[in-house]
Amino acid sequence: MKTGLELLLPIAERLMRSPAAPYHEQAAIDAVLEICAEHDLPVRADPFGNLLVHLNRAPQERPMVLAAHLDHPGFVIEKKHGRGSW
Repeated sequence: MKTGLELLLPIAERLMRSPAAPYHEQAAIDAVLEICAEHDLPVRADPFGNLLVHLNRAPQERPMVLAAHLDHPGFVIEKKHGRGSW
């Protein structure tokens, strides 16, 4: 049986390989949804678009919450201003 770290590292790598920038998070969202489907984890979006994943744990175990942004700073080049200038 795999340890928590052995499960977490490949998942984290997949998530970090997903391109994302503010308002362009669809690849990261798709990766989260795929991972949840593969691991049979229920996932839903709240009214703000945050993805909420619930892991069923034994009632006597302490709950754990992980939070992360699906985007990171990015920019969009809208037009070229001149040679070598954007």
